[in-house]
Amino acid sequence: MRVPPSTTKALLDRRRFLAAGAGALTAATLAGRARPARAQSTGASQPFLLIVYASGGWDTALVFENKLGNGVVTMDAGSVAASGGGNLPFVDNPRRSNVKAFFATYGASCAIVNGLSVGSLDHRVATQRLLGTVPVGQDRLCDWGTYYAANLNPTLALPHVVIDAPFMPGQYESVATRLTTTTINEYLNVAPLKSTPSLGTAGDAALAAYRTSAFTNIDQAANTASRDAEKLRALADGEIRETFISAALTAAMAKIGAPSPAPETWVRNGMIAVELFAQGQSLAVTLQAGADNVFDTTTSNFTGQDAAYQDLFAGLTAIISYAGSRGVASNLTILVVSECGRAPLLNAQGGKGPWPYTSALLWGPLVNGGTVVGLTDAALRGQPIDPVFGGQTGPNAVTLQIGHLITALYLRAGVAATQILPGYQALAQILKEAS
Repeated sequence: MRVPPSTTKALLDRRRFLAAGAGALTAATLAGRARPARAQSTGASQPFLLIVYASGGWDTALVFENKLGNGVVTMDAGSVAASGGGNLPFVDNPRRSNVKAFFATYGASCAIVNGLSVGSLDHRVATQRLLGTVPVGQDRLCDWGTYYAANLNPTLALPHVVIDAPFMPGQYESVATRLTTTTINEYLNVAPLKSTPSLGTAGDAALAAYRTSAFTNIDQAANTASRDAEKLRALADGEIRETFISAALTAAMAKIGAPSPAPETWVRNGMIAVELFAQGQSLAVTLQAGADNVFDTTTSNFTGQDAAYQDLFAGLTAIISYAGSRGVASNLTILVVSECGRAPLLNAQGGKGPWPYTSALLWGPLVNGGTVVGLTDAALRGQPIDPVFGGQTGPNAVTLQIGHLITALYLRAGVAATQILPGYQALAQILKEAS
């Protein structure tokens, strides 16, 4: 278990260590961690994956699915059918102006997937099915971002980073680093730097010298194989890891600077994710957008959804803009998901309960922009389609699940999907054909 920086007095004297050039820590930092064996990808062309999780279950009919006037789905006043860049269709409303602004700018690089079945009204179960994997026996291999990073390049310092979002532990759990806004702030307050740490051999040398010193007594001790020695090794590795995370986050914040006006905390976390990509530390980040259950509008549905969508789309705009300024956008795919939808009708409190079908939004240069895939009936229930060819009939027509979408992202990035998602055909229509 990670010891929070605020309660750790002897974490390698971080200020001294960082001043010695620890900002240059590389994959050697985590050499002792267990990783899956695989031929590694290298270079700046590696595809980055940012999964943005909108907690609570969004009302898909307010943005992604046009059910206006169908007599079944209760809609809010002022909503109209609209189209953004690339003629991407969406539902517009003046109270959700950030949605319109986003699609006007980025719609040509966006795809929408509707009718994704999560098979449960229980938020916990739905979240596991949305962000985790299909069961293998009684265990789960791991979640989507972890498997993605583990199979592309687990030798990176922080292959998959999870910030505030749910996490599905499993076979490759060691490849993931879990952070919260609170712990990020703790790390940043431990050893603040006024500029980006120096990079190069100095940092590597400082780390190597420390590791040699830290492990000499342990490895040469007579009780090397004892449980005490194992605990000491784990503690030393944990301290090195803590120091590296602090250095990586501090370097990210030094680059981000102090934008005016200051971004919301979750948007800042998204910018940190972009920096981890830009600085070669990570391949995947799973990020929660805003507070827990912000979209869970069992009362006052329209007011709550308006505010949550406004915040979400303003944040996505800021993060994509920042990714462009850092040269990351050309290799980045963003997947925005919520664990469920909302029921078609309002309840007595003016809210809508959870619904076992949801939508997903994708953005990026690999995305087949202006595309809407997937169908629901008048009551927002997912309808079968062929994941490969799009028809509603034939032996391959199924109700879509998140696995069909993830399989497409995996295969396009060069990640073998059959182990984690056996039997799922790739939802090919959401991505451009490989050139």
